Amino acid sequence: MVPLYFLQEAGWLGPTLILGVPRHCSQASNQALGRRLRSFCEGKRAALIASGDMSHRLLPQAPAGFHPQASNFDRHLRESLRQKDLRQALQVSPELRELAAEDVVDTLEVVSEALAYESEGVAVHSYEGPFGVGYMIATLWQPSPSSSKGAN
Repeated sequence: MVPLYFLQEAGWLGPTLILGVPRHCSQASNQALGRRLRSFCEGKRAALIASGDMSHRLLPQAPAGFHPQASNFDRHLRESLRQKDLRQALQVSPELRELAAEDVVDTLEVVSEALAYESEGVAVHSYEGPFGVGYMIATLWQPSPSSSKGAN
């Protein structure tokens, strides 16, 4: 619901499709959904807003308790995105995902597939973990159809 709040605050009045990705869906299912979204958005100006939390175990008072390796999960995602490497960001062992108690990889997998793992740019805007849960805001983008090479 948080991304929808910000869309409304920004004045968005256009059509909105809301999809929920179940936690720890299969990679094949996530990729199939991403391909469908890519096909649907092809040739259109569109935005995909993905939401998910990083580790839920950064501090002793975190919702899922504390695990000393949980911060490694968050660091891996942040650094991979800063390097603009979507495939590397998704290379996380199931064990690290489980101990981090994350719910962001599946969503990132869908968006990465929707972008065909080729975004024009990636920007990590912020990261924090004040309540023991990692929150990162990042933008992945490709040029809109009207701004492609050779367009006036």
